Amino acid sequence: MSLKTKDLHIVFRHADRTIMDSSVFDPDDIDIYKLVDDLSIGPICDLVATDEVRSRKEWLENTFGDLMFKEEILSVVDKDITVISKIVEMADKCKDIYIWTGHNVSEVISTARVLSHLIKLDKCIYVLDFSDIQVRNIHGEIVSPKSLLQTASFQIKDVVNHFRRQTITDLQKWESIWSDVQSVRSHLRVLDNDGSICHMQDSYFDTYLLSNCKSEFLKAARVIGATLVDIDFAVSDSYLNWRLKELAIKKKLQYRGQLIDIRDFEVRIGN
Repeated sequence: MSLKTKDLHIVFRHADRTIMDSSVFDPDDIDIYKLVDDLSIGPICDLVATDEVRSRKEWLENTFGDLMFKEEILSVVDKDITVISKIVEMADKCKDIYIWTGHNVSEVISTARVLSHLIKLDKCIYVLDFSDIQVRNIHGEIVSPKSLLQTASFQIKDVVNHFRRQTITDLQKWESIWSDVQSVRSHLRVLDNDGSICHMQDSYFDTYLLSNCKSEFLKAARVIGATLVDIDFAVSDSYLNWRLKELAIKKKLQYRGQLIDIRDFEVRIGN
């Protein structure tokens, strides 16, 4: 007896449980693959480009090497490469492919990265469009999640209606996005209002961090938390922690404590 052909679902970061907890899908009908590398920051690398992979790891280690979870940050580079290789292997055997892409620069780039390896497949490929999703929260209020991580499991039944089948033109656009991202040597990428990817200087969010500092010492975690809200979580707290430490090292801020993790030091505007 032949094995049952399953749909292949691709999610980002740690949102796979949201799908399974929703009871919308039968676990026997789908295979879920998870990508977690944050491609909004650092040099970009593809699957078999050894020099690019090494360059990405070196940048991540130089930037976050003093954090306790440094090894976790570095390990996701290889893990995602392995997962994408597995996706490519399984894609030819699966039924349809669903990519849960949020309005998030890392997820957009990761989607382009994966699709660049699937473009020649004769498969139905669907990408989730979070641009106009509206669902009700537990209080009955209308909310607009921007990614699966902002979506509750009970909202999945409404979100799945926003998958859009990709045409050849759509797939070519994704391939172009991946090619364009690889061609620009930048370490920070953000989405503009129309969803286009913009390449920024490492210091792009520094003004936001400085605006949340006061004349009295504040915990770095508090400054970073307020900044995350201001920038709508456009980048990770680890990245903002690195930038806050750089501001302190360059004496644009005074600090006390150890410049390591967000709970290890405090900062204030100097006199």
